[in-house]
Amino acid sequence: MVEIKDLHKNFDGNVVLDGVSFNVAETENMVVFGRSGTGK
Repeated sequence: MVEIKDLHKNFDGNVVLDGVSFNVAETENMVVFGRSGTGK
């Protein structure tokens, strides 16, 4: 399992993640997508 708690991220002073939390179980899949250059 992957567990993320209270994740924060800023780029050039712009808040892009503010307190994000989630779990991904061993039997689950997760996809992170977005435009090129967006910090995935």
